[in-house]
Amino acid sequence: MTFVFTISFSFARPAQAGLFNMIGCVIGVGCGVPVQTPLIPPTDNPEAPVIPGTPGDTGEPADEEGEPEEETPVDQNPEPVVTVAATPTLAGGTLENRTVTITGKITDDDFISCQLLINEVPVDATCVLNEETGEYDLNYTWIVAGEPDAKAQSGEYIVKLIAVDATDRQTAETTKIIVDNDGPAVEVTGGNTIINSGSITPKVTAADDADVASYSWAAGKNPAVLQFDAAAKNPTFTPTVEGTYTFTLTARDALGNQTVAVFEFGYAVVLATLPLPVSNIEELVVNAPVVAREAPVITAETTSDSDAQVLGNTISTPTPTAFTAEGATIARTGEGWRIFGLLWYWWLGIIGVMATGWFFVKKYALRTAANDS
Repeated sequence: MTFVFTISFSFARPAQAGLFNMIGCVIGVGCGVPVQTPLIPPTDNPEAPVIPGTPGDTGEPADEEGEPEEETPVDQNPEPVVTVAATPTLAGGTLENRTVTITGKITDDDFISCQLLINEVPVDATCVLNEETGEYDLNYTWIVAGEPDAKAQSGEYIVKLIAVDATDRQTAETTKIIVDNDGPAVEVTGGNTIINSGSITPKVTAADDADVASYSWAAGKNPAVLQFDAAAKNPTFTPTVEGTYTFTLTARDALGNQTVAVFEFGYAVVLATLPLPVSNIEELVVNAPVVAREAPVITAETTSDSDAQVLGNTISTPTPTAFTAEGATIARTGEGWRIFGLLWYWWLGIIGVMATGWFFVKKYALRTAANDS
């Protein structure tokens, strides 16, 4: 009986096997025989569910692929959140445009300090806790165009705000500002010349970061008052009185910066050119005009019969007009001056002979007349 009970209950359910073992132990039959808990065989299917309490159960919810989901760890100490801005982003020039307001906000639970830099140069600025929002606010005023010795140089500036927390974590944000403390770049061409009539117009070119807002022309101390458009970029000047004229251009940009340039020209009337007077006899002789004398034309009609017999057919064709040049009465040559074709010393000899003849004629004629009386 004992053997039968032992075999029959060893394959029973675990709970029933335990009960019958207890009974068997009480009645002294089968006491001390171990009863094994049946194992669930493993499966090769990874998508098969894991039964709680069996190997493979981690106690965490499984994802769609059957593996536990990994949760993103929460950073208990995040980096500071920083924002920074500047108004206006283009500044400079006159009093109305010389102030830049820089603002910033920092969000952090363990905020320690902040630092404001302009082109990597630290400035004296602080961040103050805002009780209403729990954020730290920054407000800083930068004067970019104060006195002449305190004006910021024109150009681009980078503003940087850095926040630091208790764990030395840092966050930096930047913004850009353009400073313009210079007048427009102006070039005026077309002047430094003399006009003889009409008008003259300057050619003006100007450029500026803040754009050129206005042009203004003013007249200097000129020979006469001219009418022109003083607000025009390229006015027209029409002088009528001779002299030198000067005008000054003032070009201003949108920030009030200005540049001054000068435009100058002359006006002179050109008179007709007259020949210069002859100052001496030499120039008169050398520059004397050559007179052309037309030679007579011999034709068959004007030739006598005897001439025709002598000349034959050579006079049957009209002779082309010929010109002969008559030289100057007094002319300079390589041998000396010629007067009526004779060299000057020949004229001296002729004058001397005539004077001598006159002397003898006068002397002997008067003596003979005296003797006769």
